[in-house]
Amino acid sequence: MWKYLTAIILFSSLSSHATTQTRCQLQWQPYYYRYCVARTLGSQNKDVLYYFHGMGAGAQAWQYLSNPQQLRKYWDTHGIDAPSVVSISFGPIWGAAEANSSPLSGYLDILIYELIPHIEDIEFGNDIGKRLMMGESMGGFNATQLLFKAAHLFNKVALISPAFPSIDPFLPESEIEDYVEQRGLRKNLIKLTVFYLKHLYPTPQDWKNANPFQLAESNLGPFSPALYISNGLDDKTGIRDGIDNFVKIGRLKQAPVSYQQVSGGHCATDIPTLARFLTRP
Repeated sequence: MWKYLTAIILFSSLSSHATTQTRCQLQWQPYYYRYCVARTLGSQNKDVLYYFHGMGAGAQAWQYLSNPQQLRKYWDTHGIDAPSVVSISFGPIWGAAEANSSPLSGYLDILIYELIPHIEDIEFGNDIGKRLMMGESMGGFNATQLLFKAAHLFNKVALISPAFPSIDPFLPESEIEDYVEQRGLRKNLIKLTVFYLKHLYPTPQDWKNANPFQLAESNLGPFSPALYISNGLDDKTGIRDGIDNFVKIGRLKQAPVSYQQVSGGHCATDIPTLARFLTRP
């Protein structure tokens, strides 16, 4: 039985044609999380898009971040029925890690076995089409973990500048600094990423179990969910090599991977391509 200390938030956003109505719930015990469900009034689309935000955002990010706003506008102006969107957050910074010795871990199991079934039961019942997933930056990393541990749940997955580290966080600090300097990356951001990953995955074996490249080698194939991946050509966050490596593995494994490098920085994407990918049959 789920017991909530809950704040329910209802609000609507208007465009020239469509109204999106959003309902959010907040739970504090036994762990903190918030989820929001956004529905476009009048849409006949039964699909559900699970959206995972980047670092520093929250469950309401679908309402205010640029890419979600542009997606909604594209669907609206082109007369495309939008899917319902479920945005889930455990805080501004969180990782979808299997339970290990870190107190930051365990959210992956909660998502798969508790939260997604719970949300679908109370929000949609049996009235659901395909499950889709989209993650930006940190959310792209989290979506990838969910993809590989519960691929049967999802039909399509969009990864926008997924935060795939290009280097092993357990490398000596001097090697990490050399890598950052050689590629002109943002040193403080790379140090923060390494610091966080080593707290989320305290041992090299923990990291090995979550390493997106090893997971791709073991799990991607012709029958994987369709993947759309994009990144900005001017991204300086240190993820480009990692994304390129992930895409290379996917193609070698003959997985259905579409990859776009577009003008712009971190989380740049091609909205028309992304919008069509998420809504075409």
